[in-house]
Amino acid sequence: MKSRKAAEKLSRFRVALRRKRSRAPFCRDEKAFGRLDVLVNNAAVYKFELLEEITEQEFHREFNTNVLGLILATQEALKYFGKDGGSVINISSLATSPHATGDGCL
Repeated sequence: MKSRKAAEKLSRFRVALRRKRSRAPFCRDEKAFGRLDVLVNNAAVYKFELLEEITEQEFHREFNTNVLGLILATQEALKYFGKDGGSVINISSLATSPHATGDGCL
């Protein structure tokens, strides 16, 4: 139970950084803890559809989440890492690969 209480004190937040204006949570945690140690980029979207059916709106939704969001979050995190730096963990998925076999081979 002691470790559970300690874990609850850790700051975790979820934010969609698809635009520059979504950066406030980094400031909040810096005030509470003094620095950021780890950034985990774990957001992705993909809509399976035929190439000719992909709309410009859908393209931008996917790009803004999967690429721009990762870049903006990482850029912002760099400002809050301590003098010794920090870690960035990027998580992705094979779910978007039509060749995923489930056995680790492509």
